Amino acid sequence: MLDDDELTWSNVDHGKFVLHGSIVLLGLDVLFYPLDVIKTRLQMNEIINVRVKLADMVKGIARREGFFGFFKGFNATLASAYPGQALYFISYEFYKDHLLGFASRHQTNNSMLNEAMEFGAHAAAGFLADASSLVIYVPSDIVSQRLQVVEDRVPASSVDVVRRIWRAEGIRGFYRGVGVTVATYSVGSAIWWATYEMFKTPMGRLFGVSRNGLPLSSTDAAPPAAAAPAAPSTLAGGSSPSTLAAASTSLVPGLSHIQPSVSEATSSSSAPPVHDWRYHSTHMTAGALAGLVSGVLSNPLDVAKTRMQVPEYKSHSEASAREHKFLPVFRGIYKTEGIRGLYKGIVPRILISMPCSALTFLGYEYVKRMSRLETPA
Repeated sequence: MLDDDELTWSNVDHGKFVLHGSIVLLGLDVLFYPLDVIKTRLQMNEIINVRVKLADMVKGIARREGFFGFFKGFNATLASAYPGQALYFISYEFYKDHLLGFASRHQTNNSMLNEAMEFGAHAAAGFLADASSLVIYVPSDIVSQRLQVVEDRVPASSVDVVRRIWRAEGIRGFYRGVGVTVATYSVGSAIWWATYEMFKTPMGRLFGVSRNGLPLSSTDAAPPAAAAPAAPSTLAGGSSPSTLAAASTSLVPGLSHIQPSVSEATSSSSAPPVHDWRYHSTHMTAGALAGLVSGVLSNPLDVAKTRMQVPEYKSHSEASAREHKFLPVFRGIYKTEGIRGLYKGIVPRILISMPCSALTFLGYEYVKRMSRLETPA
C-alpha cells in the first residue's frame, strides 16, 4: 500500500521549494562539473586514437588548460541550470502526485502488484519529468559538450559556439540527438527515481526511520530473515520491486535482517520528523545506490549521445553513419571498440553519479520538508 502520510506536492510551498532547491542544485553543479568534463573527454578518446588513464587525463587538463579547463562549457550549463532544474523537479512532483493517486485508486489485495504499481509510478514520473524539461537543457548540453572537448587555453566562447551551430545547422543543431537524449537521460531519470524510492524503505529501516523521517517504534522492527516467508517472484528475471530492494541489503554488511516493505508503520503519525544523522543517512545512502544503478545502466547510451552531439569529433567508424543517427553510431562503437567502448568514462561517471545523487536527494528531501506548508492545501 502507498503511504498515507507521504509529503506531497500539494502541501509544499512551491515558490520556496523552487528557490531553495535551485540554489542547492546549483552548488552541486559547481562541485561536480569538473568530473563531467573529464568523463566527456574520456568518452571521446577513441576518436583521437589515444588511450589515456583517468589520472593522466586530470594532469593533462591541469597542465595544458589550467584550473578553468575543468569548467569549460559551464556558463552554457549555468544558463539552463535554474529554469531546467526547477522545471524538472516541479514536473516530477506533479506527475508523481497524479500517478501515485492513480495507483492508490487501483489498489488490489496483491501486495506485490501494489508495490510494482508504485515502482512504475515513480519510474514514469521520472521519465516524464526529464522529457518535459529537455527543451531547456538539451541546447545547453550540446554547447557545453562542444566546449568541453576543446583543449585550447583560450577556447571559443559559448556565444561563438552558438553562432557556429546556428549558421551550420539552424535550430535543429541545438537539438541534435534529442531522441537519444530522451533515451539516455529520461530513461536514466526513470531508473534514478524508481530505485531511490525503492531503496528508501530498506535504508530507512537500517537507520531506524520511516520513509518520511518518522522514528520507528520497537514494535515496527522487522523480524529476522529466517522468520519471514519467502515472497514469490512475479517479474521477468525472477524479482519484484520488494525482493529487489531486499536483495540490495546484501550490498551493505549487517542488512540481512532487514525486510523492506512499501508500507511502513510509524510510532505515531503525529511524531515530529527526525532531522539527525539517521534521517539524512537514509536519503544519502538510497541516493548513492540510485546513482550507481542509473549511472551504470545508462552509460552506453550516454557514450553514443556524446558522439552524436559532437560531430566535429566523430570517428572513421561513425563517419559513414547516414545523418549521424543513433543506431549506426551505437553499432559503430560496439563493432570497433567492443563493450569497453560503450563503458568509456564509466569511472568518472560513477564518481559523479554516486556522491552527486546522494547529495541531491539529501538536499531535495531537506528543502522539501523545510518548504512544507503549515496548513496543507
